[in-house]
Amino acid sequence: VYFAVGPRSLRKACRSAKSAKQNAGGLATMLVTDGATRARVGRDCFDVVDAAFDDAARMEFEATKPLGATGSTSARWRNRSDPANLALRRLRASKIGAVSRALRRFDRAVVLDAD
Repeated sequence: VYFAVGPRSLRKACRSAKSAKQNAGGLATMLVTDGATRARVGRDCFDVVDAAFDDAARMEFEATKPLGATGSTSARWRNRSDPANLALRRLRASKIGAVSRALRRFDRAVVLDAD
């Protein structure tokens, strides 16, 4: 099971899924994503695509916005009220939800990070 939102994450997940299928015969792949990313998914990457998270792309954008010259990244991750920190925590909760969705469909699931 992969969780990917946005074109960059999708490209990484697709490349990883193709490699996993090529090297682990019979492996089914599942992508859990948002609606906007689902529209970009090629037919040759995943066996199952579940568009379960509508605001995941926005969350990823908030979490990875450049800081500019003000503040450090580590300070943002320690500040639990920072919008990027909140978005990252929501994104992580969505990833846990992706595993739950996969286990409803399959007897077992392996979570692979495309990075």
